[in-house]
Amino acid sequence: MNAQTTKIGVIGHGLMGRGIIHSYAENGFEVVAVKRRDNDTRLEDHFQHEMHKGRLAEATYERIQQNIMSTTDLSQITSCDLIIENISENVAQKVALFDQLETMCPPTTIFATNTSSIPIGKMAKKTKRPDKVIGLHYMSPVQVMDLVEIVKGLETSEETLDTCIAINKQINKVPVVVKDFPGFVASRLVSTLVNEASFIYMQGVADAEAIDEIAKLGMNLPVGPLKLADLVGLDTALYTLDSLFENFKDPKYRANPLLRTMVESGHLGRKTGRGFYNYKK
Repeated sequence: MNAQTTKIGVIGHGLMGRGIIHSYAENGFEVVAVKRRDNDTRLEDHFQHEMHKGRLAEATYERIQQNIMSTTDLSQITSCDLIIENISENVAQKVALFDQLETMCPPTTIFATNTSSIPIGKMAKKTKRPDKVIGLHYMSPVQVMDLVEIVKGLETSEETLDTCIAINKQINKVPVVVKDFPGFVASRLVSTLVNEASFIYMQGVADAEAIDEIAKLGMNLPVGPLKLADLVGLDTALYTLDSLFENFKDPKYRANPLLRTMVESGHLGRKTGRGFYNYKK
């Protein structure tokens, strides 16, 4: 497979989906981008925002547009060589999607999930192609961050692994291969940092800005843990912590009760305008 012959399917126009679509289309891949609703303009808004911020030239955007077919018709994805799903972090929903794709796609199609915490084997065993199922865990914002954590399930073939490594190198990512284990590597590290930062915030030791500034300057992080949680979505951060706690039964993954209260109150971060920071000001 190469950038001239490979067609990529991306399901979901959320934060991660938009970045993945952007990254593949900008690097010459033809992308079928599947969304749930015709009136979902988040992908177009993403590119307009990138141009407004000066991170994307208009000429580059025009070239990217030519490589993207945005559709609500899932059947349009059947001609893709690699499909990357980015739907809700929910095992049942992801398995149901793979079941649907199984009946539509040829046996050569690779199914990839951008899950941050769900074991690949849980999804792979529900398909008739476990050797073609793999985890591609991108970091946010995808179009900026170099890392892609490639999660090899117990049944994932070497051919599938090598193909995904090669494709991700073509979009200028640094693929790092890890074994299939709850939370993999990145999510376990980030989740413990976000959770501890939220405890510090709840205890009144410092406000969100101070906590994030200390993390950035003291640990050389590009963004503080609380702002990162707001960006990813507090609901996603909470789900990941709950998933890790369920799998490990280790109290270090027990989610901060304030984080749970914020999610239950609809304060999910940037996407709702309120999280650890107030984006409605």
